[in-house]
Amino acid sequence: MKTKNEAIADRGYMEFGRWSGACYGLNVGYVMGNIIRNSRHWMYGPEIVIMLRGSHTVWVDGAEHRLEAGDVLTIDTFESHEIYDGVPDGLQMIFNFDEALLRRTGNVRLALSTVGENALPKDHPDVCALREAVACMGRMIYSRFRVSPSERTPVSDAEWFQARCCLDRILMLLSRHQVPAKSPPLDSPMLLANCIREVHEHYSEPLTLSMLAERFNYSESSLYRLFRQSLNASFLGYLTSVRLNIACGMLMKNEHTVMEVSDLCGFSTYSNFYRVFKQRMGMSPTEYKEKSTGGASVLWTNSENNILYRYNQFQSFPVLKEDTLEGLHEVVKHCYL
Repeated sequence: MKTKNEAIADRGYMEFGRWSGACYGLNVGYVMGNIIRNSRHWMYGPEIVIMLRGSHTVWVDGAEHRLEAGDVLTIDTFESHEIYDGVPDGLQMIFNFDEALLRRTGNVRLALSTVGENALPKDHPDVCALREAVACMGRMIYSRFRVSPSERTPVSDAEWFQARCCLDRILMLLSRHQVPAKSPPLDSPMLLANCIREVHEHYSEPLTLSMLAERFNYSESSLYRLFRQSLNASFLGYLTSVRLNIACGMLMKNEHTVMEVSDLCGFSTYSNFYRVFKQRMGMSPTEYKEKSTGGASVLWTNSENNILYRYNQFQSFPVLKEDTLEGLHEVVKHCYL
């Protein structure tokens, strides 16, 4: 029986969390694979997306960015974002770290990217250096990740300082490219976190904006503006998206009837569930269930795939383990360490 980590390594998609024991005790996370969809979310720290090959679209706070091979995108703390329209045979590095590691002076945001209004050329020295530093960090983490936790040796001082040097270089490069923030920071970033947590924990129950306002002692108008400003969606729109995301997952697993899914996901009536599902997905819940569980005999076009997985929380195409290693070695041509 293979462990979860061994199964991930075998299919080529690698994810190292702060808790994985492979990150040298540093407060960072690292993903390498081909992510074609990741539903709207945000992080407690900055995230760097580096496209090695292929392409996908990243939505960040209302702006769409199509990332092609060689592109780099820095997503700042608490910026809501999602990934979609990925293609087969792609490969990306995604690196994130805790906000506390940064030193910011004033209300600024990170802008080291090759797309967007502050775009730099792909061959800009700092862009190239960021690619190499993130890849170097990935190669070091993978060297520990590939060994089972029980077989890992304690991190030596030299190894820890080498990893820390990699991280410090990334932080230094990001600090060179800061621009004034478009809007003042939220009075309480944790308020948004608590609101979203409440939605995800109680989506199956009757839930309204007024209930949320009473729960956190804020006015409805304040919470309405919070959702609009941070997620580019109304409270009801976000709640409906969460419910549809869960419903799609349940329909794909095929463990419940369509009527049961409607009830389990918090829709007041089946007719409401059917109407919203058909409107958002372009097909009925029953049609979605049949397509998603129909096996190899069902052929989907790319556009149908994108509709089918629109509310799937996370989806990736499999890549070979050798591809991920080759991708790291291609980037790290000149290692600073």
